[in-house]
This record gives sequence, structure tokens and C-alpha cells, in this order.
Amino acid sequence: MTHTIPTTLPLAGVHVVEFCSTAAGPFSAMLLADMGANVIKVEPPPATACASGHR
Repeated sequence: MTHTIPTTLPLAGVHVVEFCSTAAGPFSAMLLADMGANVIKVEPPPATACASGHR
């Protein structure tokens, strides 16, 4: 019996945009990427002194 290894991953060609920052979001994105998806992570801009209320 010969076992063949698939040459393509199941989610190859799928594009995912991730906007989440809690634990479940990045972990899910990692799993999707491990299965071949192209994951684009969008992070919020860094808070500036004016935006955070500090003076």
C-alpha cells in the first residue's frame, strides 16, 4: 500500500482578513494559515498621547 502526501493544502487560495485581537481570533487565524489560507492581520493604529488622553 502506498500513501500519497497531498501537494496542496485544503485552504490554498483562500484569503482571510483578521480584525480580532482577543485570544480566539489570532489562534483561529493561525489554524487557517496552517491549512494554507493567506491571512492578513489588521491591527489598530498605536495610541498616541493625544488619543489616549495623556498630556
